[in-house]
Amino acid sequence: MSLQLESSFHKLAERIRDAGSVLLTTHAGPDGDGLGSVVALSRALTREGKRSRILLPDRPADRYAFLDPEQQFLVFQNDRDEAAAESWDLGLVVDTHQPSQLNGVDNWMREAGISTLYLDHHPISPGFDREIYGDSSAVAAGCLVYKLLRDDLRWNIDKEIAEPLYISISYDTNSFKYLRNDPDALDICADLIRRGVDTTWVYRNLFASNPLRKARVLGWVLSNMQFHEHGKIAVVSIPYSVIAEHDVERDDLREAVTNILEIDGVEIATVLKEMSPGDVKISLRSKGNFTINQVAQAMGGGGHTLAAGCEFQGNTEEAWKDLGPRLLQVLAG
Repeated sequence: MSLQLESSFHKLAERIRDAGSVLLTTHAGPDGDGLGSVVALSRALTREGKRSRILLPDRPADRYAFLDPEQQFLVFQNDRDEAAAESWDLGLVVDTHQPSQLNGVDNWMREAGISTLYLDHHPISPGFDREIYGDSSAVAAGCLVYKLLRDDLRWNIDKEIAEPLYISISYDTNSFKYLRNDPDALDICADLIRRGVDTTWVYRNLFASNPLRKARVLGWVLSNMQFHEHGKIAVVSIPYSVIAEHDVERDDLREAVTNILEIDGVEIATVLKEMSPGDVKISLRSKGNFTINQVAQAMGGGGHTLAAGCEFQGNTEEAWKDLGPRLLQVLAG
């Protein structure tokens, strides 16, 4: 099954209109795109008199507390009983369709009899056969939510809904660095600003409120880079001992792969993070000459052509032994 195009959002809009209650979720390690998208949807649903909650696969990083001022986020491990205490007409998974990224939330929804749909902007993983809507050319899930609300549902987008949508797009483009030659994203954000978004407020909360530990671990990352193939591949392996020493959260390391990709001569960057003993998260980025999502897919993950990731059971040394030859094959063409 391929991603259904924007014109197919009419069916999704009908399902949402027919639902009196919608349970929303996004991927594990929720980020600015996923969180901004579900917050915007939840606020829009509430405006229309529908009951809505956000049930996350795990706890979001502290940096996103500004998106949940009333502390309404539910976390699956702790709050599933609270979510189960209410009936839900529809479940909507945003910014992923991969079961491995949902920590069982989508399975729980289906087991509870909740009809579950997916809204995503990532290329479809092989073998996926559930009902999914989206556009893999969109730079952020927030672009899809904006079009769904404006064009298909035709609901009002006020400042309270516009802000999380702007956060979504700003985050996933890394403050508009990675637009993939998509002028629609800038047109959308211009419209969101006209609707009242305070871009300075977004910048301060999203990009300029980093914890000190993040700066310290970035220093470690930049001091421990390794280069292969005459500098075309840059890799940093972060063992659990470093994670524990700096009390690092997963979100603290999201930009690390971008930091090393921006070095002159580097074509592919990867960061291997052993977030808990034996559990390695792998982030992959490419400057544009080489696609890397097929590598992530071969290792059980997925993502975009130039930004992808996967998980590996073992330590960082073992993960690199598996990953390294695959990246060499990519460079060799």
